[in-house]
Amino acid sequence: MEGAYEQGGQIVHRLSALRSLRDRLTVAIAVCLVGLPLACDSDEPKVTPDQRDARRVVAAASDVLYQCLAVEAGYTDRVDARQVARDVDYLVRSWDRLRPDSRFRTQTGSTTLRQQSRVAVRRLEAGCAPEEAARLEEAMEE
Repeated sequence: MEGAYEQGGQIVHRLSALRSLRDRLTVAIAVCLVGLPLACDSDEPKVTPDQRDARRVVAAASDVLYQCLAVEAGYTDRVDARQVARDVDYLVRSWDRLRPDSRFRTQTGSTTLRQQSRVAVRRLEAGCAPEEAARLEEAMEE
């Protein structure tokens, strides 16, 4: 038989072996194409904030609020730009890691990362540090 070979004691036609190989390669490529974006996507599933996350989110948003209100009230000439940047950095990282609409308890009730971020953005946009507001808003849109 032309185009046939013996494999494991069985005669296999080369064309069927090639078809089988082609089918396996097609499936492997399809799995890679579908799975590659998922495997390459470094975003881990977002988690519900724990107590530590909740304290830090509230503290960062509160510090931004305090800094901006101090300027508005005339207690200081300008915000501590490094501290505001650190607070916004934490909020931005929180948007990458935490579920923004998961509720968590505070001393005054419950809130979410989204609510705390909105408060911070409003104050930052009011002239306190508009560039930091833009950075936080960008994180909120992703």
